[in-house]
Amino acid sequence: METSILSTPVSNKNVDHQPSGSKKNNDIISLRVIDDLIDISGERSPQKYLKIFIEQQITDHRRFIARMRDEIRTSTNLISQLNVLIADLEASSDYEEVFDLVMELRDDRRDEQDKVADFNRLIVVVEEKIHGKEIDLEMLEAEGNDG
Repeated sequence: METSILSTPVSNKNVDHQPSGSKKNNDIISLRVIDDLIDISGERSPQKYLKIFIEQQITDHRRFIARMRDEIRTSTNLISQLNVLIADLEASSDYEEVFDLVMELRDDRRDEQDKVADFNRLIVVVEEKIHGKEIDLEMLEAEGNDG
């Protein structure tokens, strides 16, 4: 028998105190992450190590945006190369012989343009997440200054 918060005896015969498989693993991982944050920050206050966690998320998001911008540059370079190749093929005297190739290259160019548009949309979404995380940080800092 255990005692509840209200000091009423509670039977624990049919209560499983061990979390089930994946929940148990998630709980253990969560505790390890919190322990690591405490070790890194030297702080035991949840607000302090939560701040470090959010700052890390912002850093990861910014790194992701930088990677997407690199991909955009790569795709833009490829689009430029495809434009030159298409123009050269269209200007050739035997255009009828290379017509299918020109159509395939135009499809490739369109695919790259779509990819650039998708990367740009993704960057906007991640920038919005960063903004939200920055607001969370401001709120945590305000709470820390109040308390």
